[in-house]
Amino acid sequence: MPKVSIENNYQYYTVTSRPKRNWLTITFLILWLLIWAAGEYFVLSIAFSEGLPPAPEIYLILWLVGWTMGGILAIISLLWNLIGKEVVIIGYDTTLTIIKKLFFLKKAKVFFYKKIRNIRIEPKNERKSHQIAFLTYRYGKIKFAYKRKVYGFGSELTEAQAQEIVDRMNTLVNT
Repeated sequence: MPKVSIENNYQYYTVTSRPKRNWLTITFLILWLLIWAAGEYFVLSIAFSEGLPPAPEIYLILWLVGWTMGGILAIISLLWNLIGKEVVIIGYDTTLTIIKKLFFLKKAKVFFYKKIRNIRIEPKNERKSHQIAFLTYRYGKIKFAYKRKVYGFGSELTEAQAQEIVDRMNTLVNT
């Protein structure tokens, strides 16, 4: 699949893109996850062994919860970097939908045109956006205001593609 594909039919305009792969980040996350797994195993074996006084056991369990959440975030970041997809559906009716896909995980947000304001291109693309893009809708070349917050999408769009989408969105929002 190309980095960005754009499809147009009579009901909607779809932009599908993959995040840019950062091999340094991918390598770091793989190494970190190996260390994470060893730490997880080590603390689990200590936390659930017999003979620990209650205070250290509680501390280990609390530490384990934080360590596990960090590992889950690292796994999501790694998978997003490798196989994630952003699908933007610009409906010709009343909605813009941004969908983040990661295997069977799917996260979608719907925006109604009458509440979208200030659609623009921000050429200064955030370099770190791919690392946490699955968890947020803040990053991208195309930005817009919606209910007092700024949202974005299309980190991998070229300037020409971004301009075409902004023009189309402005037409739909202002009608």
